Amino acid sequence: MSWQAAPGPVIRYRLSYIPLSGAGEILEAQTIGTETTIVLQELFPITTYRVSVSAEYSTGMGDEMQVDGTTKEGKSLKAVVFKKLLFQQQTANSYGYELVFD
Repeated sequence: MSWQAAPGPVIRYRLSYIPLSGAGEILEAQTIGTETTIVLQELFPITTYRVSVSAEYSTGMGDEMQVDGTTKEGKSLKAVVFKKLLFQQQTANSYGYELVFD
């Protein structure tokens, strides 16, 4: 999945994802540096996931953004394409963001 970079001095992005069915545990991932793409691992086919993304700053974590996406059928499923997450700064002095979908 991919997203637009959050403003400010981001250290990395932290993600968590879980099937919406509740069957399964919360999985976590993080980017290497400020990369804005990641391949999610250990996904089940034909399953809807809720993915949360947060920017990490030296002062702490930014707001958490969420998006849902459904995997396709496949034997060796490793990733799914989600709608693109876009972090948009609300004001010049704010670190609040909103999701915008393609």
